[in-house]
Amino acid sequence: ALWEKAYVYKTNVAADGQYAEIRTLWDDEATYALVKVFDPTYDVTGSDAHTKDSVEFFFLTPEDAEANSFGKNGGQWRINRANQVTVTFGMNEPFYAKATEMADGKGYIVEARLDLADDWTIENESIMNFDVAVNLCANGNRTEAVAWTSGDCYNNPNTAGEMVYLNTSAGESVVA
Repeated sequence: ALWEKAYVYKTNVAADGQYAEIRTLWDDEATYALVKVFDPTYDVTGSDAHTKDSVEFFFLTPEDAEANSFGKNGGQWRINRANQVTVTFGMNEPFYAKATEMADGKGYIVEARLDLADDWTIENESIMNFDVAVNLCANGNRTEAVAWTSGDCYNNPNTAGEMVYLNTSAGESVVA
């Protein structure tokens, strides 16, 4: 029930009502994410990674975001609905990534342990530029994307939001 204590971020809502809820936790080695995607249609037939129903995570150091470049420490992970993982911008592969269909047929859930680059350090009050985008697809094409911030982080890294890593008074680690 630790996930229930984590703050819920919501993406914007797509034209057809699809959206996602995002929760994050952390320790000194990784960031953990739980993303519930509310999208009842299933499509992973596209030929490109972004043309399959998927969740994308973006991380940038504040310096990279300010320079509007992913730089050596910027990263992107994508986990699609069929459990295929893609990693770009020189990041480590997720230690764990899994997509599972919701039992009620309303969408899918992505759980991930996202290892940061070897030279990044996470500690209380660390700031990381962060975004989550969800690719909504049909007939092998991305029809829309919903995101926590602008949804344009791939092209403009400085549009990512800021995530502050905080320790709660209860001793649990949460991202706010």
